[in-house]
Amino acid sequence: MITSSGLRLHAEAIFSIQGITPQTRLGLQLGLDHTDQGYVVVDAEQKTSAEGVYACGDMTNQHSHQVAAAAHQGGQAACAANYFLYPHELTVS
Repeated sequence: MITSSGLRLHAEAIFSIQGITPQTRLGLQLGLDHTDQGYVVVDAEQKTSAEGVYACGDMTNQHSHQVAAAAHQGGQAACAANYFLYPHELTVS
């Protein structure tokens, strides 16, 4: 690897760390509860502080910015939203 200043580094592996800024403008405009760092607060089903509003991925988790985690949270949110929207009179007793 050669740095921008021309320094050649020999390495077997290179790891990068990316700065993370949550993209939560819509959530904040909706008045959702959020942390001091700007992350939208959700429960285990990805429910936010507003009824019928779910959030997932990087906007909700300050420690696990991984595709697998976001996909899992998206699945949780989708299932919870489906249950929220499903008419209770159509459920089997």
